[in-house]
Formats: sequence, structure tokens, C-alpha cells
Amino acid sequence: MKINPLLNFHLALIAAATVFLCAGTASHGQDLTGGAGQGTPKAGPPANRASAPGNMVSSASAPRRRPANPAPRRRSRPAQPTAQPKSQPTPDASDKVEDAIEQGNAHRDAKRYTEAERAYHQALSLDPKSARAYAGSGNIHFDQQRYGEAVEAYKQAVSLDPNDAQTYAQLGYSYTQLNRWDESIKASQQAVRLKPDEFWPYLYLSWAYIVLGRSVEAVEASQKAILLKPDEYLGYAFLSWAYSSLNKPAEAVEAAKQANRLKPEDFWPYTLLSLAYNLGGRATDAAEAAQQAIRLKPDDPWAYNYLSWAYNLQNKSGEAAEAAKQAIRLKADEPSAYTNLSWAHYMLKQYAEAAGAAKQGIRANPNFSWAHYWLGLSDLALGDRAGATEQYKILQTLDLNVANLLSQAINK
Repeated sequence: MKINPLLNFHLALIAAATVFLCAGTASHGQDLTGGAGQGTPKAGPPANRASAPGNMVSSASAPRRRPANPAPRRRSRPAQPTAQPKSQPTPDASDKVEDAIEQGNAHRDAKRYTEAERAYHQALSLDPKSARAYAGSGNIHFDQQRYGEAVEAYKQAVSLDPNDAQTYAQLGYSYTQLNRWDESIKASQQAVRLKPDEFWPYLYLSWAYIVLGRSVEAVEASQKAILLKPDEYLGYAFLSWAYSSLNKPAEAVEAAKQANRLKPEDFWPYTLLSLAYNLGGRATDAAEAAQQAIRLKPDDPWAYNYLSWAYNLQNKSGEAAEAAKQAIRLKADEPSAYTNLSWAHYMLKQYAEAAGAAKQGIRANPNFSWAHYWLGLSDLALGDRAGATEQYKILQTLDLNVANLLSQAINK
């Protein structure tokens, strides 16, 4: 069967109609001192949200700062001959609590996490209401990416000290790693209320807002972060990501360029720049930006994904297929990589392979509308009109705009 004459129209709409989702499992290549853009545990797409062949950048790129240790406190004065309230440790016991916390901090700084955990537990055995000991315990879980345990410790800490802005911020980040986005927003908002001049909670807010489709709020949060730290590239990186999620490629390009100017040695601004260029139909520029990201970080799956998208837009289908395959090798659970691969196979008239890649995308995320679209087109090319119609019916429940595109192809 010949390639559908409406295909170029379809591809142009695919490039222009994107609302991005966060997908993937976080890995943490950056440990940013002083303080997300794709991966993070998967956030399933709402039924009416469209996604494009190129999806979001990995949360390996998102900020993961090392939390500061609980600050030392002034030692207690010598014990007075008055009785102590039963709920409070005696002055001598307070000194022992401080000793244990300081030992925990020292062990943590030396990455002796077993010893650090033992020391914080010792502090808690002496004072079960020590918010700082819980915060320290949360920090060692955080350092080891044991985010579920970190959340529980941080929650204990803020229940005992509800004015601890730093712990609320770390709780907000930890929730992102568990795909608990609404809770991340609540914790980060509380951090901002307690300390409105703190940079990092605004980034965590932006990240969660993007994932939940609240992109206007993501832009606002990123802009507030930039006002606090205009020389920090991550504020502009998140702003670019947010603008891309709003399908504002010109603004996304400018923000990504500023991030790149501030930190030219980092791969993430180039990855975001490739995303923005693809959205704006600037495929050559998108390919160049993705290639630069790959030079800086050869294992970045999103750079390969966006490179494949750019090649597909340029009708360089062979190169698009190879880039998509590399993206899949690096991140096998990302549906948009399979969609890019399906697109490339379709353009090469390899319709069975295109259908197979689309099916893999559906297995990765059954609600990913563009995988159903390419499977429908491939079925149609293989003479399976019933199969294409089945995908159209599924798309009617997922995304009416994409369903209408497939309907036009079926009824041509």
C-alpha cells in the first residue's frame, strides 16, 4: 500500500500538538550542591492529554541537591536542681542527644551510612521527639535514594518541627521520586511559605506542576526561582521545560539558550533545546542540539529520542530508526521512543516493523495515544482496516484530536 498522502499533514500536527508528560524511572547522575527534567517514576497520562513522539527529559537531569545536616544546637547549661518535665530530656541527656546527632552527621559526611543511621537512632532513643534526629535519618535515606523511608522520616521531623523549611523542601523532592506529585506540591508550597526566598522548592513545584499538566503554574514557579538565583542555570532549564509543555517553542528555546549560556558544559540545556526546536519545526537545529547533548552525556536516552524525532521530521528515516533504537537501549520503558521508531519504519515502508514498534509502545504505556495512532496507520498499510478501526475506537477514549487524524487516514 502506498504511503497515505495525508501523512505529512499528520506529521506536522504531531510536531505542533504536544503536551508533555513525565515518564521513566529516576537515576541521579547529578548531585547538585547548594540546593528534576524527565524520568521520575511514571505519571500516567490523563485520558484527554496528547503527547508527541518526543516526550520529556529524564529526571536524572532534575535537581537533586544533598540536604544539609541538622545544624548543631547550643549545649545545655549545667543541670539545675529543679525537676525536668517528664516529656523533655534532662540537660545531660540533651547533650547526649546532640552528641549522637553530631556523630550521625559526621558519619553521613563520610558516607558511613550504617553508622550514621545507628547514631541517629541512638539520638531518638534518648529523645523520641527530636525532629533533627528524624531529619538526619531522612537525609541518609535520601542519600541512598531510599525515598520511601526518607519520606517517613521527614514526615516525622516536620510533625515535630512544623517550621523546618529545609525538611519540607526535601520532603517535596522525595515525593517526586515516588510519583506522589500532589503531595510534593503541598510539601514544597509549605517550604515556600516558611522560607519564600529559598530557590529549590520553586523548582520542585515547577517539576510537579509540569507532570500534572499545570504548566502555567510551572512557568510562574520557574520565574520565581530565577528571580532568587538569576545566575543558576536550572531555573532557566525548568522554565524552558515548562514553556515546551505549553507548546511555546520560541520561549522554550530562549530559556534553554540562557541555561546553556550559564552552564555550557551541562547536557540538559542542549536536550531541552532539542525538544524546543522540534516543537517549533526546526529539525536541523534540534538534531544539532541533541548531538551536542549526546557528546556531553552519551547515555542520555532523551537526546537520542529527540534526535530520532528531528530525523523523522527531516524524512531521514534510517537515521531516525537508529537513534530511536539507541534511545530504547538506554530506556526500554519509554513509549515515545517506540513511537519514533514506528514512525521511521512506516516511512521506510516497513509496515510490519512499524506495527511491532507501536505495539511495544502500547505495552510500555497503554494510554500513549501516538502509539495507537501509528499502530492504526501501520495496520491500514498492511491492509488490516479492522485493526486500524480498533485503534481509532481506542483513541476516541484517549485523545479525540489524534483519533480524528487516524479517522482521516482510514476514510481517505
